[in-house]
Formats: sequence, C-alpha cells, structure tokens
Amino acid sequence: MSALHPVHPGKDKQVIFIHGVDGHWQSTWTSRDPALPAQMFWPEQLGKDTGWDTASLEYDVATKWFGHTMALNERAKNLLEIIEAQEPDPARDLCIVAHSFGGVVAKRMILLAREEPRWRRFLDRVIGLAFLGTPHLGSRMANLLSRVPGSTRTIEELKFGNDTLSSLNESFRRIYPELGLKVLALAESKRYKVGMFRTGRVVETVSADPALFGVPVISVDSDHHEIACPGSTGAEQYTMVLKFLRSCFELPHALAKLPAQAAAACYRMRGNSLEFLLVRTTGGRWTFPKGGIEAGEMPHKAAEREAQEEAGALGTISAFPLGAYLHVKREFEPTGGKQFAVWLFPLEVTGQLKPESDKRTPTWFGAEEAKTRLSEDRDARYSQEMHRMIELAVQQLGRKSRASGSEK
Repeated sequence: MSALHPVHPGKDKQVIFIHGVDGHWQSTWTSRDPALPAQMFWPEQLGKDTGWDTASLEYDVATKWFGHTMALNERAKNLLEIIEAQEPDPARDLCIVAHSFGGVVAKRMILLAREEPRWRRFLDRVIGLAFLGTPHLGSRMANLLSRVPGSTRTIEELKFGNDTLSSLNESFRRIYPELGLKVLALAESKRYKVGMFRTGRVVETVSADPALFGVPVISVDSDHHEIACPGSTGAEQYTMVLKFLRSCFELPHALAKLPAQAAAACYRMRGNSLEFLLVRTTGGRWTFPKGGIEAGEMPHKAAEREAQEEAGALGTISAFPLGAYLHVKREFEPTGGKQFAVWLFPLEVTGQLKPESDKRTPTWFGAEEAKTRLSEDRDARYSQEMHRMIELAVQQLGRKSRASGSEK
C-alpha cells in the first residue's frame, strides 16, 4: 500500500518525510525511549513548531519475501503519482526528509521528474533534501542479509557497491549543479542496537556521504534507528534538520534569482487583534515600508531604516524574516515590469515619529483591511503575494503575542 498521510496542515511550505526499508510512515519517526515522558512524532512536532504543512509517505519496502516490495524505479514512479495526486498547490515549495532507503528513492524520484514532463511540477517544487543515514553506496549489512534465504530485491539493490546505486549516484551528482537544490547529509555514529547488544553500523559514514560539491557529511550521536526519531526538540538531528529547512524556505524558489529589497511588517496589538502600519508609494498605492539594501547592510537593518524613514516607526525588529514576496516596480510595467524579491521583517512598533515625506501618510489597518488596501490598483498576482505575507504575520505574530500574554 502507498499513501501520503497528512500530519499537520499548512499553506505555503511543505515537508514530506520518507521512511526506509521495513519502515512505517508513523513509527519510523516516533521516539520509543521509555525514559522520555512522551513519545514525539517528528513530522507532527515540526508542523507545530513552524506552522508548515507536514506529511509522511507510506509505502511497502521489505527485507523478507513475505513482505511486498517493488523495484526501485517502479517505486519512485509510484510515489511520484501519489504525491502529485494529493498536491493542490503546484507552486508550493517542498522539502524532503528521507531516512535510509527513503533517500535513495527520493533521488530516483528527482531524476525521473527531470526526465518526464508529467512530473516536472514535482521537480520545480523541491528545494531541499535532508538525507538521514542514506546508503548512497549501499550497506554491508545488506550484503549479509542477501545470503539469507527469502531476502527481497530491495536487499539486492542495497548491497554495498552494487551497479544500481553506483549508476544512480553518478547520475544525481551530474545533474545536482543545475537543480538549485540544498542538501543536508547526516550519518549515524553509533552501532545498531539489537536487544542489549550493539552490532555494526547499518550505514557507514563513507556511504552516507552523497559526494556532492559543498555538502559535508555530518555525524550525529545516533544509531540507524535513532537518527530518524529524535526524542525531543533539543536532539541534535532535530535542531540540525530544522535549521536546514529554515534555510531552504527563507526565500521561495521562484524568488531566489531576483534582486532583493527589504521591508518592515510594522505591527501592534489592539486587544486580541493585530494592526499593521502601511504607507503610500510615490504612485499612491498602499504598501509596507520598503527599499533597497545598501552595500554591507544587513537586510533586517535595511527594513528598520525604511520603517523609520517612510513610516516614522520605532521599535524592535526581528533579524528573522516572516518570508519574502514578489514585487514589481510600477515605472517599469510598460515593458513588463522589473520584479524584486522583498524580504519582510516583523517590527513591533513602540513609538512613532513624523516620516521624512508627508506623502507617505502612514496609517494603521486591521489585517483584513490591510489586505484590501494592498489590493487597490495592484495586479492580482502581486496583491496575492502581499496577502500571503499578512496571513503569515497573523499566524506567527499572533501566536507570539498570545504566548507572551499568557506568561504575564
């Protein structure tokens, strides 16, 4: 059976977890440490911590003849169809977290999507791939298991040094520079535990290394099972993967090659509601205070400067952006417009001065009214981008404000 199980709903970012041989869409990613007060299901916890959409793939891949399995190529096709059938948004950025054989499957899916136009949408969406104990060169343990009567074709495909993996590795390395894909590779440092004893490592460090330019393999204090099921959000594999995913998502794939500007989402709380401080452009449209980033200037400092100059806003700005949105300069529109990627940084307003120009007319609006104002005299494509940022701000800043209110 194959299925994509939704775990935590989200809108603009998606993370899909892919388990390995003899794995399970839920138990592979769930801590079983009896010393911990509660079991943590990684995809669920990640969704709660970030607000991202998370899901876990289920598929059959067994080591013994009584368990169903498919050849690698057929399984990759099967999972591509499953993912495409359940994806409502063709433009949503996607990252994959893959354990063991799941990483091999993910690479094959990417190669197939590059070759077949029907799966091109999947390839365009993928921006990050985290390998957790993936046997890029195979596993010597598979060589041992292949001698046991009744082992499956998957075990044959996972034998150390086999032609299938060597060919896949070489093909993926060859196209990697053109994919625009970020990669994280983690390796197990502990021997696998069976009962009271530790055997060998299932995937050796040399095999966990994808051999991609600029991608180091990082060892963590886990065995092959533990690397996929951190016991807490403080576990090293959880924090490393979270940091990696944030770096992938901080700028949408479609915006990565555009010139950058910085903007401030100036906000304040009125009762239980957020309000946003918008300003008028020189052409009269409502917008966030924004502008260019000077040489050597940190983006959030540029946003802070623009907030003070255009809106007279003073306060505390975060160094971490809410996200980025697509913007076009109106004066270039007759020739198709010049597009920019605008980083939006939250700034909690604590005071207000007079802006540098009276034409900016800084004004406070509730979230829905802000969306309406940002849509005025603006093409739907660009107003939707700004609506998305308001929704992100409400989601993230509202949660932060409620948390600080409960602490008081």
